[in-house]
Amino acid sequence: MQQPPPTTSSGPLTVPQFVVIHDQLQQCWKHPVVHYVFEDEPFPSDVPKDSYVLVNLGEDGESIAAVHSLSHKFQVTNCKVSSTPQMNANAGTGGGKDSNTNLMLTIEGMSANQPAKNRSKQYKEEFDQSSSVFGLDDLMEQLLLHVDPKRCPSFSDPVDVFIAALIAVSLLVCYLPQHYRIINTKTSEGINPWFLLCGSISLTCNLFNILILQANKIFVSGRFCFQNTLGILQIILQWFMFTIFLILYIVYFPEHLKIVSDINAYNRIKTSMKWLVSRYITAFVTIIFFFVLITSTYLLIFVGEADEHNIVKYWADLLGIFSLILASIQYIPQIWETWGIKIVGALSIPMLIVQTPGTFLLVYFLKIREGTRWSSWIAFLIAGILQATLLVLCLVLYYKEKRRISSRSVNEIEAQSSGPSEPNEQSPLLPSLSVREN
Repeated sequence: MQQPPPTTSSGPLTVPQFVVIHDQLQQCWKHPVVHYVFEDEPFPSDVPKDSYVLVNLGEDGESIAAVHSLSHKFQVTNCKVSSTPQMNANAGTGGGKDSNTNLMLTIEGMSANQPAKNRSKQYKEEFDQSSSVFGLDDLMEQLLLHVDPKRCPSFSDPVDVFIAALIAVSLLVCYLPQHYRIINTKTSEGINPWFLLCGSISLTCNLFNILILQANKIFVSGRFCFQNTLGILQIILQWFMFTIFLILYIVYFPEHLKIVSDINAYNRIKTSMKWLVSRYITAFVTIIFFFVLITSTYLLIFVGEADEHNIVKYWADLLGIFSLILASIQYIPQIWETWGIKIVGALSIPMLIVQTPGTFLLVYFLKIREGTRWSSWIAFLIAGILQATLLVLCLVLYYKEKRRISSRSVNEIEAQSSGPSEPNEQSPLLPSLSVREN
């Protein structure tokens, strides 16, 4: 059955009066139920996407602007508007109404139902090829997201899913060697506290930046949407692992660096400046975290989402800018520290080897996520470049130290194997005696 054509005050609109669906795979014709939806009307909320085909007609009622199948079970291959066969016959005899007022919409496509045993293999291959060529599954996903931007998307690209899982695992793995090195050596010597300060605040700002921008996509229609939280999960993991890095730095701070001798006072020691700075930095990072947490929570609860209120969007961008600035200078203090002491120290080279390419993958994945802005990923791009610089420096110092130790070992072995020197004209006749006064 079909809904009567819509009418206005000036009369009926010019739209197809008949709609038929030609299933090329099953070789059958179907007469669907037709609903007319105008451009300024809301889209039906309860759309059974497994049985709907959307056709966007032009203003003349004859041209087709777009056609989408809301289900992967039926793929549209062609859609056309033509005169009804009866009206074509009447038009040839000069009778009946104008053919423009009696139009028929024909939708051609192929269903994805399991083909019968006697159905040729050619039809199935033709359907698979059509699905790939037209990309109708992706069109359906984009159309539904356009109708309901807060809809929880499906995993359409397995490559993106693999990259997301790879980044999440690498973020966990890359920090474990650093944590293990500090715990195993029981020292954090060689790590710059300003490097930890910039990294902690940068990750905190970037975490709340993406949380604010994608707050409306975490819960869709009252349900948790895991697909929209992949980028957020990666940021949370990195923030958590770096926070543990900061805690281990304070816990295993070298004891001999906590105190220094006071040259102005005899036999008096005092707390070293580096230890004081490290404690102040830890307290400052904690204060900044709770300040950003309280401010962001207040804006999201009492003001609204970033898509609807500029002040929330500006706050998210401000956090992104701070994250960008701090990420830009984060590795500079550590590079300066490592270059100054000429040793790798407590830094973990395996961490940098895993972390550097993982950072560039994280930039790619955040950039393609819907709802993120440039401020969400630009900080990680700069951080990746500086990480690569620090990695190269650590590798150079590591191999220099390795060659130096190897050369020293060879010299010691040669000295031991050479034995006492042969006597010559300058050798003393008597061995030297050591006299100690009583």
